[in-house]
Amino acid sequence: MSDFDDPGTESDDISTRIESEDSDLKELFGHNGVFLTAGIIVADVVGAGILAMPVAIANFGLYPGIAALLLLLAANVHISVVMWRVRMFCPTSRSAQELIPDLFAVPLQKPLHGNDV
Repeated sequence: MSDFDDPGTESDDISTRIESEDSDLKELFGHNGVFLTAGIIVADVVGAGILAMPVAIANFGLYPGIAALLLLLAANVHISVVMWRVRMFCPTSRSAQELIPDLFAVPLQKPLHGNDV
């Protein structure tokens, strides 16, 4: 009988498996740095975009396609900055489920954009 057949075994507990010395998951489970995470996201987006871009620009036209790319670049940078500001405002939140109570737990003392009003 394997460890997966009995849900009550200690070896089936994820924290026990992560804490073991020979576990490969120890380095991967929840310990990605900012640059690794950003690299994975960029690789995912770039991979899909490179495959779809030639057809999209051919259908849209060269100059409108370039304008659309620049517009989407600006939107992507803006959303990334907003996400980074929210992350800096609630540094202990690890998921969206933890983020919502943290955001609404206390009233804002200063605006998120950093300008004094």
